[in-house]
Amino acid sequence: MKLFKLLCFFIGLFIVGCAYQPAPYQVVDSLPYKRGYMNNFYKVGVTEEIIKAKHYYKITVKLDNGSSKTRAENMLLFHSAQLAQANGSKGFTIKKINNTVWCGISTLKEKAPYVKDSAPISTAFITLIQPTTPAKMLSRPSYQAAKIIAQHQQNVLQGESKSDAEINRKTNEETCWARLKNT
Repeated sequence: MKLFKLLCFFIGLFIVGCAYQPAPYQVVDSLPYKRGYMNNFYKVGVTEEIIKAKHYYKITVKLDNGSSKTRAENMLLFHSAQLAQANGSKGFTIKKINNTVWCGISTLKEKAPYVKDSAPISTAFITLIQPTTPAKMLSRPSYQAAKIIAQHQQNVLQGESKSDAEINRKTNEETCWARLKNT
């Protein structure tokens, strides 16, 4: 009987250990902005790059290969809203969201190039709305922080299911293979 219980325990532990765990929502870096960082510079999670005095940022969200571009963009919006509220702002503007897949391509001399890794990455320059925000910045698409948090919180914090992760993995890899073939 003890052997049976022990066997069941280890089987359960193995099954739980094999379950897909989506990249969590977490800030992994907060640093001064420097132009020219490559995608492989960023860690999995959210990176804040401060451009000007706590109201202008570059936000980068890099996720694991089981995540979707939609979740990366939602996490970028969610984090921007969290950042706005933390700095006493009710909203933010975005110049443009660049939502793509980063590709880790291996180019060994003895092998043809191949896709080693792939995952979504979403970046945007955001401006936290302040009384002193220039009119030019206010003409960009703007978002209310509280509304964005309510809209995206569940998707961002929950992540994708194991079955969705498999679809996302395949989609991300196919995107990279298409890029590789076009180079």
